[in-house]
Amino acid sequence: MKIAVIGGGHGCHAAAADLSEQGHEVRLWRRDAAALGAIKNNGAIRLIDSAGIRSVPLHLVTTDVGEAVASAQMVLSPLPATAQEAVACIIAPYLCDGQVVAIPPGTLGAVAMSRIIRRAGNQADLAFVESGTLPYLARLRENDLVAISARATRLPSGVYPARLSEHGLAVSGSVFPAIEPLADVLDAVLMNAGPIIHPPLILMNAGPMQHFDTWDIHNEGTQPSIRAVTDALDQERIAIRKAVDYGPPHFPLADHYDDTRPEWMYGNAAHERLTDSGDWREHIDLTKHRYMREDVALGLALLVSIGEWIGSPCPVAKGLLAMGSAICGEDFRQGPRTWEALGFAKLGQAIEHEAGVRGDPEFRAVGQFNGCRTGTGENFVANPDNRIFGQREFSPIHSGDLLHVAGDRNHPGRFGLTFQPVYGNAQGIPGAEFGVAGQAIMLQQSLLCGLLGKQRLGYARNRITLAYGINPLRGIVPLLAAGYRRTPCD
Repeated sequence: MKIAVIGGGHGCHAAAADLSEQGHEVRLWRRDAAALGAIKNNGAIRLIDSAGIRSVPLHLVTTDVGEAVASAQMVLSPLPATAQEAVACIIAPYLCDGQVVAIPPGTLGAVAMSRIIRRAGNQADLAFVESGTLPYLARLRENDLVAISARATRLPSGVYPARLSEHGLAVSGSVFPAIEPLADVLDAVLMNAGPIIHPPLILMNAGPMQHFDTWDIHNEGTQPSIRAVTDALDQERIAIRKAVDYGPPHFPLADHYDDTRPEWMYGNAAHERLTDSGDWREHIDLTKHRYMREDVALGLALLVSIGEWIGSPCPVAKGLLAMGSAICGEDFRQGPRTWEALGFAKLGQAIEHEAGVRGDPEFRAVGQFNGCRTGTGENFVANPDNRIFGQREFSPIHSGDLLHVAGDRNHPGRFGLTFQPVYGNAQGIPGAEFGVAGQAIMLQQSLLCGLLGKQRLGYARNRITLAYGINPLRGIVPLLAAGYRRTPCD
C-alpha cells in the first residue's frame, strides 16, 4: 500500500521504518530539511527493537508534501494533536476522494482537520481514522535512529464520518492488523489512553521532574498513590462511555499494569519493556511537553467538557485539569478542543423555561413544535413503555424556530430530535439532542447550519422524531455518521 507519513516525531519515524519493513511503499515527509538530512542522504531509517538494529530503506524521503501525498491510499500523521491543524493546512491542497487520513490518537482532530480542509476549498470525501493510542511505543535516539519498545496488539479505532467506516477500517486494518473497529470517532475519543495515563504522571511528579535533569515518570514516577488517581480518572472515562451507550470492551488502563488481566493495547509486559528500555528517562519541560499540551490541555479538557454536558461527574478529571491550568497560567477548560469550542454543545440551546408542566401526568412528557414559518405545530405524547414519542410531518424548518418541551416533574429527562425528509434524500438528515423537559429550544446556526441553518431545508416537508430519556450525546452520532459533507457550514 502507498502510505504518506507526515511529520518528524517519534511515532512518525517508527511508522515509516516499521511499515516500510512490512513491504508498504512509504513516503516520509518532514518540513525540517536539516533534521531529515541523514535519512534523505541514506534513503533509510535505522530501526532498533527486540530483533536488533538494522537499516530500513524508504521509498521516498522528501520535504515536498505534495509529492508524498499524491496517490497515497493512507495519509498517516501520528503527531501530537496540537499539530493537527497545521498538518491539515499543509496537506489540504493535495488530498483526494477515497484517501484515509489516520491520526492516532486524534482527540477529535478528525473534526478539526476536516473543517480546515473544507475551508481551504477541498471537498474530497475523506475517511479520518482515530485510535485509542499510537501504534508504537517509540523514541527517536538520533535523527535517523528510532527505537520501538512495543507495537500495539489491540488498536481500537473509529472513523469520521462513520458512513465511511467500512472503507476507513479496511484500509487502516491492512496497515495495522491490530485495529479493532469502533462505532464512530466519538467512541475512539473516549478510548484515548493519553489523557488518562499522562496527566496524573506529570502533575503528581511535577516536583521531581523540575528538580532532576531526567526523570522516568513510568518507572519511579509510577507509585501506588499515582496509580490510584489514574484508576479513578479512568473510571470517570468509562462512566462517560457507558452513559453514551458505548459498550465493552472499555480497555481499562489497569490492564496495562497487570498481566493477569485482559490484554491491553500494547499486549502483556508492555509496561516493563517501556521502563527497561530507558528511553523514557528524559527531561520533560512541564509547560511545553505534549503530555501537558496534548493530553491535559486538549484531551482532558475535552473529557471534562463532555462529562459536564451529559451530567456524568468527573471530579478527578476536573481537578487535574485545574492543576494543569494553574501550572501553565492558562484556563485549559476554555481550550480549542472542548465540546463547546468544537460546536457540539451549540446543537441546541435553551432560551426560556416553561412556567408549568403540560400534559397528562399519566404520560412521561409532552412536546410541541412551534414557530414554523407557516405557523403550524404538532404535539408529541410519550408512551411510558416506549422511548420514542412519535413522528410528525412539518413544513420546512428554519434556524430560529422553537421547540417547546414540557414534561412530568418526576421525569425531567433529556429529549432528542431526529430530522428526516419525507421525500428527497434517502439517507435522511442527521439529528441532534436538545435540552430537558421544561425548556424551550431554539434551533441554532451551528454544526447543523447547513441543515437547519441560514437556508430552509431543501425538502417540501420534513419528519421529526422526538425521543425521551436518551443521553444527549447519542444525538451527535448521526451527525458523526454523515460527516462534514453534510454540514457545509458551521
